[in-house]
Amino acid sequence: MTKSIKTELWKALHNPMFYLSTAIGIAIAVSNVIRSASRIQYFNEAMASLSPHSTSSRSPIGYSLFIQWLPIARTTLCHQIYFFIWPILAAMPFGWSYHQERQNGVYNQIISRSSKQTYFISKYIAVFVSGGLAVSLPLLFDLFATAMVCPYVVPTPIIPINIISDGYFLSELYYFRPWTYAFIICFVDFLLGGITATLCISAGSKIRLQIVVILIPFATYLFLDAGWSLISDLLGLNFELSPFALAAVTAEMPTPEWAVCTIIFALLLISIGFGYFQVVKHELD
Repeated sequence: MTKSIKTELWKALHNPMFYLSTAIGIAIAVSNVIRSASRIQYFNEAMASLSPHSTSSRSPIGYSLFIQWLPIARTTLCHQIYFFIWPILAAMPFGWSYHQERQNGVYNQIISRSSKQTYFISKYIAVFVSGGLAVSLPLLFDLFATAMVCPYVVPTPIIPINIISDGYFLSELYYFRPWTYAFIICFVDFLLGGITATLCISAGSKIRLQIVVILIPFATYLFLDAGWSLISDLLGLNFELSPFALAAVTAEMPTPEWAVCTIIFALLLISIGFGYFQVVKHELD
């Protein structure tokens, strides 16, 4: 079992599509860092042009690291692009390699050397890790890179620019322990990315086009997002349950802790259940 997991992890993390997916995410993060650096430079130049007495009454809170960080900066183009394509980034490493294994015969060789359960567990763990890293690594990169150009100012709820309010995921922690909050958000997105990638397993091998497999989680989340928007409008609900939107901590509607945990747990059960049935009970029988 351990050897099989190591083998699958090595393949998943040395997959060219994993590199490409991570590179796309980091490219978006770099764009966000450049934007943040430009804004803080403009702020410094504006402050330098003021008199010393005026400078003392001004606060750079709007240019804080924890306001310019990619998951928080909801109004920026970088944020909108990243949290629109993140299911595709998560699915790219496995969705591509799985079909290659089926087409070149490597799949049959792996199955002949291990049990069905061992193969599924090893593949599931590898897919989960690769998808989780593809989503969370760019966010970590953006966090540390933005910290190099933006000041560390503890955010405060009294300024209008801060859109994290009561009802959002760990909102109190955001205002008291922002670094802890940021690492937890990266972990949550790691879980969502990993679960999203494993949904490709449920698609099976009957779909011939690799690009279609990659787009299955994205299309599923879009459908769920549209469905939840309709339900919330009809019932007047004011919280977010769409997995598509929960990855972004600054969704348009509040994201309470119970909603985030419920969706993660539900998607985990679905991905394990359908994936096990598809691989062990269907494709390997």
